[in-house]
Amino acid sequence: MRDITCSNCGRVFQADESVQRAYCVYCGQVNELNISAADDGASTPESKQYQDWKDRIEQIRFQVWNKKTGEKGDTFIGFWSMLMFHGRNSRGFFGLKRAAKEANRFWQKPAIAEVLAEAGDQAEKLIAEQLYDSARAFYQTCRDDRHYGSKMLDMVKLKPEQIADKAAAEVSELIFSYWLHFEPIAYRDHIFRAAWFAYAPSFAEKGNGLAQRVKQLPEDERRQLSEILGVVI
Repeated sequence: MRDITCSNCGRVFQADESVQRAYCVYCGQVNELNISAADDGASTPESKQYQDWKDRIEQIRFQVWNKKTGEKGDTFIGFWSMLMFHGRNSRGFFGLKRAAKEANRFWQKPAIAEVLAEAGDQAEKLIAEQLYDSARAFYQTCRDDRHYGSKMLDMVKLKPEQIADKAAAEVSELIFSYWLHFEPIAYRDHIFRAAWFAYAPSFAEKGNGLAQRVKQLPEDERRQLSEILGVVI
């Protein structure tokens, strides 16, 4: 592990020495690490080609769902909801196979697959950025949705820290614990990192809530997550 000073908020956090980029656990900023001096800039986020790939991914991600108003919906939030749905409902041999097939099929859509193929070794960076951003959006949806943030048929409104606890419990059990039992699905590690690093900036009232929940997982699962996330759990 090594200390990283966030390029955005200036706070220091730790990241695994082997990673090339790390999300700040305080503000969510992506910090680029180990950039080669020989890099000619052709593959940096600021390059025109990279921006073109990013724009195309976001055109796919944000689809118009109300033709009258032009309002767009975030299809990546639907992806997070799908992961949670299977974590809650898909058990047994055939349930697991169905869940993995659906998760992988999301990335195999022709429009997405075409962009990722063109992006080559930058594809994973594109996906990591979009997953992190959509995880923040998903958590915000949890905070804002009155059904999610209440109990007893919406009669009792949960406090912000209770909503944070609820989200932490679901991510820990329905994403981390559940999807660890598969042969890795496409971009699984990026999915886990996005869910982990987007949590603290999204739930400032209880930024350590997800870490507390993960510590309750079995030791072998905690060890696997530590290796994937590059953090000590």
